[in-house]
Amino acid sequence: VRFLQLVRDARLPAPEVNAALLGYEIDFLWRGRRIAVEVDGYRFHAGRRQFRRDRRRDSRLAAAGVQVIRLSWEQIVEEPLATAAEVAQALALAGGSRGAWLDHAEK
Repeated sequence: VRFLQLVRDARLPAPEVNAALLGYEIDFLWRGRRIAVEVDGYRFHAGRRQFRRDRRRDSRLAAAGVQVIRLSWEQIVEEPLATAAEVAQALALAGGSRGAWLDHAEK
């Protein structure tokens, strides 16, 4: 909810939430721009096993042309302007639709 409010406040395009892509559930996805945001809380991403799982997931998404931005809860709450600027920059650099295949991949 906090990240979505940050997106709205920054007047960024709305992402898909909990979107299915390549067998994964993506926290926030701008499918047409191939940008994924994962919000990682320490509680669920602290262990060695989860760390490896996250890296495997990121590698698979990157190989498919999806840029993954991992954000901590602290970034969203304590640094909202910097976080919004980072996401906005990624979206701007990605431009419009970067590949029709992703527009229909595992919706």
